[in-house]
Formats: sequence, C-alpha cells, structure tokens
Amino acid sequence: MLAIGRNAPLEYGIPLLMSERRSLFSCKDGRISSHNEDNCLRRALMEYYGKSAKYSYNHRYKPIQMMKKCVFGDKLCSENDTVLFQNFRYGNCITFNKRRKDIHPLTTATTGPGTGLVLEPFLNYEAYWEYTEAMGMRVVIHDPEATPSPEDEGFNVSPGFEKLVSLKKTVSHRLPAPFKDKCVNYQTNEASSASNKNECIRVCIQTENYAKYGCTDQTSLE
Repeated sequence: MLAIGRNAPLEYGIPLLMSERRSLFSCKDGRISSHNEDNCLRRALMEYYGKSAKYSYNHRYKPIQMMKKCVFGDKLCSENDTVLFQNFRYGNCITFNKRRKDIHPLTTATTGPGTGLVLEPFLNYEAYWEYTEAMGMRVVIHDPEATPSPEDEGFNVSPGFEKLVSLKKTVSHRLPAPFKDKCVNYQTNEASSASNKNECIRVCIQTENYAKYGCTDQTSLE
C-alpha cells in the first residue's frame, strides 16, 4: 500500500518528529525563546490548527488534484482505490490500495519497472503556502492494513525528478508477554487508542505533558 502526503517499528536512534512547532521554539537555560521573525508563522499555524477538519480539507491542496497520472499494472487507477486522510504535518494525503472490507487490495504477479504502481503527480509548487518550508511529496510504502505514519517513515520526492522504488518484504513475528519481547498487538489492544508504536509514544508524551504542565501540543496528534 502507498500513502502519499505513514507501520514498521521505530528503530533505536531514529528521531521521533513531533510537530511544526519544533522549528518555532528553542530552549536555552531551561527557558523557551523565539525569534520575532517567527511570530507571524507561529500565529498562522496556531490559527490554522484551530480550524475544523472540514475547513482544513477545503483549504488545503486537494489530493485528487495531485494525480496527473496513476497506473497500476496496465490499468488506470480508480478513485475507489484511494482513501483520503489528513495529517497535521503533511496536510491532505492519499492512501492507495488500502485493505477495506468491501474492496480487495490490488496485486501484481510481475516485477520490474512499470509493472507496479506508476504515478505522475502534479505538485503545482507555485500555489504553495508562503510559510511552507519545502516542496514536493512525502511517500510511504506500508502494509495495506497498517496506518501510515509519514512523520516517521517514507521518503521525499522533489519536483522535476523521477524516482524508482523496488521492494523486498521481510516478515517478523514477535511474541507478547510473558515472552521476552513483550510485544503489543495494537490492532487488538483495546486498552489503548494508539494504532502503532510511534503513535503510542506520542500519546505517552502528551499524557506526561498534561500531567506535569496542564497542556498538550495539538499539532502532534490528530
């Protein structure tokens, strides 16, 4: 499955991105400081994050507008093959070939260039928001049943470049408690709303922030 805008476990040593606020604040001697030139961006982000999901969808770049060409195998992609989801960091995103109850995921029995998914996006970078730090797309390849996490996985595609991606799948089954790994199956874990390890970490951070400081970062979780 492809998510455009991302679940493998977070490997040790890989940073966990929190939100756009990371570029607006810095800490020195335990105090938070900000630069005057960031004030406009900070106010704009906070106003934008305070809007409803419907407002965000209507005022962000529409995913269907990004797809200039989409082919899987020898057939054109259908709108039924895509699912929309919103991400605070990357905006409106498309999940292609997500496993759903009424639709079976697309498959291919051949390998090589042009035999899988071929996308030709229309990025229209001239229409980007003035505060956008980068141009291009974020692409995440993941299991059809997984929830995409573009903050922690995936790669960027810049305008004007072609990128070829090949895959090799490795499956590992880890055991829950009382075995040594003590792994959690987030799909069947009713005790937590998190759908993967990275989301669980963010929930823990938010819970600790609220317990200690009485506030949370609304931009780090949807």
